[in-house]
Amino acid sequence: MPNIVGNRIQVFGPTDVELADQVKSAASNCTLLGLDTEFTSLNYWDKEWKLRLVQFGRRQSAFVLDAQDEAHRELIKYVLENVPEFTTHDNADALAIKRGLGLDITDKIHDTKTMAQLLWPGPLEEHALKPLCTRHLDDGLEQAEQALHAEFRKMLGVLPYDPDSITGRSRLEQGLSLDRPLSQAQKGQGFAEIPLNNQAYINYAALDAVYDLLLYYKLEALLYEKGAHRADPPERDVRAIATRMQLRGMRVSPDRAHELLDDYGTRHDAAQEEFADKYGCLAKSPKRIQIVLDSGVAIPTRTAKGNYSLGKATVEELALQHPDNEPLRILNEVAQTSNTATFLRTLLNFIDEEDLVHPDFNTLGAVTGRWTVTDPAIQTVAGINRSVFIPRSGHVIVSADLGQIEPRVAVGLAGETNLIPDLLNGSDVYSAAATLAFGDYTDKQRKQIKRVILGTLYASGVATLVKQARLLDGWLDADAKTVAEVRNLWKQAAPRVEEYSRYLQYQKEIVLESGRWIPQEKGREYKAINSMCQGTARDALMDRLRALSAGGLDQYLIATMHDEILLDVPTDALSEVIRSVRSVMEMGYNGIPTPTDIEIFPDCWGGKGIPVDDFLF
Repeated sequence: MPNIVGNRIQVFGPTDVELADQVKSAASNCTLLGLDTEFTSLNYWDKEWKLRLVQFGRRQSAFVLDAQDEAHRELIKYVLENVPEFTTHDNADALAIKRGLGLDITDKIHDTKTMAQLLWPGPLEEHALKPLCTRHLDDGLEQAEQALHAEFRKMLGVLPYDPDSITGRSRLEQGLSLDRPLSQAQKGQGFAEIPLNNQAYINYAALDAVYDLLLYYKLEALLYEKGAHRADPPERDVRAIATRMQLRGMRVSPDRAHELLDDYGTRHDAAQEEFADKYGCLAKSPKRIQIVLDSGVAIPTRTAKGNYSLGKATVEELALQHPDNEPLRILNEVAQTSNTATFLRTLLNFIDEEDLVHPDFNTLGAVTGRWTVTDPAIQTVAGINRSVFIPRSGHVIVSADLGQIEPRVAVGLAGETNLIPDLLNGSDVYSAAATLAFGDYTDKQRKQIKRVILGTLYASGVATLVKQARLLDGWLDADAKTVAEVRNLWKQAAPRVEEYSRYLQYQKEIVLESGRWIPQEKGREYKAINSMCQGTARDALMDRLRALSAGGLDQYLIATMHDEILLDVPTDALSEVIRSVRSVMEMGYNGIPTPTDIEIFPDCWGGKGIPVDDFLF
C-alpha cells in the first residue's frame, strides 16, 4: 500500500470485490471526499473523448472506479449525488464529470487551485497540484507520477539515454536519471491507452484524490492564518459559474471566421513576403530596426538596456508620422493584420461539432484577480475579430459593461469629497474632474483628464502617458510638459485620491474588502493604487456575476472580461432579463453610482452594439 505523510493508504481498485461496499459506506458516512478523474485527452469536446476512471479519496483510503463499466457508473453517480462536497484541483474534474456522466457538480466543489491562488496570488506563483503537495505534504504524488511515466515509457518503447552518450554522461554527472523526458503528446497517448488494471495507473489515480483532500485541509488552515478565508466562499461560487460558462460555450460562425482569415491572413502573408523580398529578412527580424533607421526615421523607443525597440505601437505611431516610408508601410501592414490572422487560425482549432468554442477561464489568473482566458483567448479579442461570435438561434448577445468602474472605485475608496457630490448627481468621473480642473472644459480637455486619470490609476509614468495620448486619444501635440501639467491639475482636483495612493505605498501588502490580498511589488510600490483599484473593481464585477447567477440568469451567462459580462439571451425573455441585469449591475459601490452600458448584438458580437432602449423600444 502507498504512503502519504507516513500513513498507509488502502487503495480499492476497479476489480476489488470489496469496492462497491466500501464506496457506499464512504458515501453514507462522509460529507467531504477528494475527487479526481482520468480521461483520454484534455479536449473534452472531441467526439472521441472518454472518461476512463473516477476516484474518491478519504484520509486513509481511496476508491478507483471504471467509468466505462455500467455498474461502476451507477456507483459513481450515487456518490456524486449523495456526498455534499468534494475537493478537486482546478475544474478539470467538474468538466469531465459533466461531459462523461451528465452530472453538474460545480456547486459541490472546493477547488484547491483557487485556494492556492488566494494564498499566493499571481501567475508567477506555483499553483499546480503536485508541487503544492510536495511543499505542504510530501513527494509521494510526484513519485507516483514518475512510476506511471515509467509505465508509459515501457508501453511506448521510449528507451533511456545511452550512459556513454554526451547527454547520458551529462545527466549522470548532474545526478539525473537516464530516463528520457516524455513529450506532452506521449503523455497524452499514455493516459489514453494504458490498461485500466495497471497498478501504477491505479495508484496514481487513487493518490490524486487523497492528496487533494489532504491538501485542502492544509490550505484551509493557511487561509484562516492569512486572514483570507472570507474570500474563499465567493471565489468558490465564481469558479463554479466560470466552469458552467465553459461548458455552455460561445457560438461561432465558421464561415465568417474563414472569410476574415481569407482577407487578413492573405494580407499578412503578402506583407511578410514583400518585406522579405525587399529587405532580405523577416518582418520580425531584429534587422528591421536598422532598416527603419537607414530609411531616415528616428526610433523613439528603447528597451531597459538602451537598445532600440520597434513594437507594434511604435510602428503604428511612426507609420502615421511617415506615411510615405516604405519599410514602415509594410511593417505596419504586418502589425495591423497579425493579431487577427493569428487569432483566427487558432480559433478554428477550438470549434466543436456544434460550432461552439469553450474558453478556459482562470478566475484568479492575474495578480489583481482579473481573469485570464485561453483556448481561445477571448479577452484579447477586439474589433473585427469579435464578429465571428454570434448568438444562438432565436437569441441575442447582451453586453453589460460597468462604466468607469476603476475611477469610481478610486473615488469611493479615497472618500474624494470633491467628486462624490457630482457623481451622486449623475455626472461621470471624467466630466466632474474636468470641471474641477478646467472650469468650462472643452472635449479635448475632457479627453486629456481622462487619459491622466486612467494612467494614474494604472501607475503610468509621463512618458507612457504621452505615448497613450498620441496613439489612443488623438492628442497629437501631447508632450511631457503638457501631460505633467494636466496630471498636476488632476492631483489638485482630487487630493484625497493622491493621498490615498501615497498611503497604500507604505502598506506591507494590499488587502481588499473581499478578503483577497495582493503583494506589493518591491521597488514599485507606486503601483499599489493600481492593485487596489483593479482588484476592487474586479471583485465588484464578481459580486454582480454571482448576483446574476443566483437571480436566475446563470443559464444565459457565457463570458466575462475586463468590466464586461456577456449573456446569450432568448429574444422572448429579453425585456425581463434586461431589467434584472440593470438592477444588479447598477447596485453601486460604497454609495457611488455604477452606471452600466447595456448593448444588444442581434447578429454578432462585432461592431457597435445597439443601446438596449433603442433595441427594445
